[in-house]
Amino acid sequence: MRMLLNWALSALAVWIVSKVVPGISVTGPVAALIAALVVAIYPATIEYTGMLMTEPLAATLLSGAILGILWAADDVSPWRWTVPGLTFGALALVRPEYLAIGVLLALLVFLRQHLYDDWRQALLAAAVVVLGIVVVVAPWTIRNAIALDRFVTVSTGGGQVLYAGTYLPSDGNPEKVGAAVVAENPDLFGPHAVENLRLEQILARLAEARYPEMEPDQALAKMGKEQLRTDIAHHFGEYVEFVATKIGRIWSHGPRAIMRTPVWEALHWALLGLGLLGLALLAYLRRWEALLIGAVFLAVTLISALLVASPRRVLVLIPLLNACAGAAIAWLVAYIPALRKGAPGPT
Repeated sequence: MRMLLNWALSALAVWIVSKVVPGISVTGPVAALIAALVVAIYPATIEYTGMLMTEPLAATLLSGAILGILWAADDVSPWRWTVPGLTFGALALVRPEYLAIGVLLALLVFLRQHLYDDWRQALLAAAVVVLGIVVVVAPWTIRNAIALDRFVTVSTGGGQVLYAGTYLPSDGNPEKVGAAVVAENPDLFGPHAVENLRLEQILARLAEARYPEMEPDQALAKMGKEQLRTDIAHHFGEYVEFVATKIGRIWSHGPRAIMRTPVWEALHWALLGLGLLGLALLAYLRRWEALLIGAVFLAVTLISALLVASPRRVLVLIPLLNACAGAAIAWLVAYIPALRKGAPGPT
């Protein structure tokens, strides 16, 4: 049953993208069809759905939240904004690190609505988005406060990914963190620790040694913040290179081994190039929509650069990337013949 539900929710992204494209583009139904088709056949999404991973569901929720914002922006009713708010709340439950994206887009909603309404109506729209997030997340946060006796918004584990994501000796590769930590702390680990222990076990042992009075995840969060401050203050150039390497790592190829095969790797690069072109066209033709999607791309990239950099993190952006790519393809198909005839392209 869980497998069927996961497949159904992941497949919903295909329909959502077909609706997002008309909302951001002026290129018509062809763009929507192209974008939806690529989302439907993207191999990594299919594999992760079968593995019951959270990324395909997060991709559906993120693209659904964007569709909700586009839908709400077309009407004066402030209560329409509950749809993207509730969807962002559900996204935060699935992938807690993306809670910040919902708050960021609530701010963009305020700025956008302020252009058309007075500041009170704009503030109301943004507040409704935030309220929707709170309604979904707050019950779980309250449960965590009771069960864990401390404030945890959604889930533990943030300390581990923060520490691993700021650990310079890993060179931006999360698979190297465990071995590097063991090598730096031989007094804590035996000669075969890397083979016998998972990364979370290695980091938990390190945290217990450094701060035995704290929970391992709390200790790792503290250590990660200390490490980040040290990276910026004393190794700034190295840290900038480290972040650039991580960004390259998440965007250079698609997740899963199948995306390293020539055909699918070519598809990944084609989508990336066309998606950026589509976003540039949006910036020229539809600035609000370009700002909305561009902010999501930037936010997910920066979160990945701060935390653990894995190509699977980009999977949540595939529907929106396809929406931009589909718009670019349809625009090019319409523009090139018009250019040959000497007529202006579509605007």
